[in-house]
Amino acid sequence: MNSFFERLRNAIPSQSDAPEDRFFKLFVYGLVGIALLSLVAGLTTFFLSLQGAEETMVPDIRKLALPEAIIQLQDKQLNARVQLRTFADPQLKGKVISQDPSPGTLVRAGREVRLTVSSGAVVDKVENFVGQQLSEVRLHLQTLFSTAAQPLLSIGDVSYVFDQADPGTILHQDPKADTPLSQPTTLNLVVSRGPDVKRIALPTLTGSGWQTALNELTKQNIPFTFKVVDPQPDQPSGTVIEQDPAAGTEVPVGTRVTLTMTRPRNVPKGKVFGLLERTLPNYAVPVELTLEAVAPDGERTLLLSTMSPGGEVGIPYLQDENTTLVLYSYKSEILRVVVRPQQ
Repeated sequence: MNSFFERLRNAIPSQSDAPEDRFFKLFVYGLVGIALLSLVAGLTTFFLSLQGAEETMVPDIRKLALPEAIIQLQDKQLNARVQLRTFADPQLKGKVISQDPSPGTLVRAGREVRLTVSSGAVVDKVENFVGQQLSEVRLHLQTLFSTAAQPLLSIGDVSYVFDQADPGTILHQDPKADTPLSQPTTLNLVVSRGPDVKRIALPTLTGSGWQTALNELTKQNIPFTFKVVDPQPDQPSGTVIEQDPAAGTEVPVGTRVTLTMTRPRNVPKGKVFGLLERTLPNYAVPVELTLEAVAPDGERTLLLSTMSPGGEVGIPYLQDENTTLVLYSYKSEILRVVVRPQQ
């Protein structure tokens, strides 16, 4: 024990030590002191950091102008990080749209709050839509304002007029192009329905024999369908008794005429009267429709040729038994029927 204390006393610098020993001891004690001071300073900093900054509540700054929002954050010792985005509503320009953390959240002072601020509307003036197709403009506006609660620009009244422009082409718009957009606006349009449709006055077919009526219709390329009814005692047979639309009516070219005729009473022996019926596709443009009769010996006879828009077709015929009727649409066979005696 005495030996330990003796060593401790020897380790302490004293006036009796040689100069070099005394200097060495002072140097060692100095290093130890510095190390202890560093340790105390580190521990003090660590415990202060654990204590942390004072907590504060995030204010609700949504829909506030950006300068006002920043002031409110600074009052709460919070920092702002701003992100700009475009929004459909022009009245939101320069205002806070959303924030993170959300209002009411408790955070430590000095925390960063992320703000999304409107840089303005996607568009700020009316575009020039004249010359564009209505369907394309509708799709464009739907896409442009797909995220908006209320579109800034929407289509209102659409008026159609005859014009040489393609159907669906926008001819006029109100408001005009470059009109500023500051609030939800309705776009009224005048749209082409295409050139004025050519019209014809329907001939008088009532009272005509069915063959005469058929020839007149095919000559003028008027689409038709026949319907056959049994004649009343006071009605002539094989005659058109009704037409729809009525004779003299002005109708657009391509309008179908429905004719009601009476069935012939006295059909020659060896012949058959019938009605060839077919529902064709509706063609985008009229196509040539032809009907041929092919006799048993192979001889061919053209019964009719006309331009047809498709749809319901009813063609009366009077042919020899076992004749084959072949209906063509633009040279493509669409129906083949063999004439058989009616039972």
